[in-house]
Amino acid sequence: MNRRQRKVLVVTYYFPPSGGAGVQRPLKFVRYLREFGWEPVVLTARDADYPAFDESLLQEVPAGVKVYRSRILEPYRLYRKFTGRRMDEATDIATLTRDEAAAKSLKERLAEFVRAAFFVPDARIAWLFFAVPLGLKILRAEKIDAIFSTAPPYTTNLIGLFLHRFSGV
Repeated sequence: MNRRQRKVLVVTYYFPPSGGAGVQRPLKFVRYLREFGWEPVVLTARDADYPAFDESLLQEVPAGVKVYRSRILEPYRLYRKFTGRRMDEATDIATLTRDEAAAKSLKERLAEFVRAAFFVPDARIAWLFFAVPLGLKILRAEKIDAIFSTAPPYTTNLIGLFLHRFSGV
């Protein structure tokens, strides 16, 4: 019997050239899924604002794996401009308001309020509006059998949920 290999759409924000610990789980899944009869197809962000970069991890992505990168609006770039931080400074949830003096500034307090009030579940929520339409195209074009989303950020799980609801996959 000649069965086609099953395909899984891996929805992940952290994927090479992202560096750090967060990229390891999705990268290793993509690297070893073929051994278990699954062909991975990746949906990730294009030009993401990662706290760390490691270009060498691109070499660990198996040859032939399709990686789709959707547009993303990164609020941390705007945050850096607004608060006067350097554009090359790594900024993520843990690095906002590092010290008491910075936390008390009006700009810092306003930025924290905006993050808490509008970026639910996280600051990557706007990615949803670009990733879901691209994901639906991928599901059809690649004949995807399953969707796997991995967090953080938790927006990736929302993307997976919307893809499931709109497609039935």
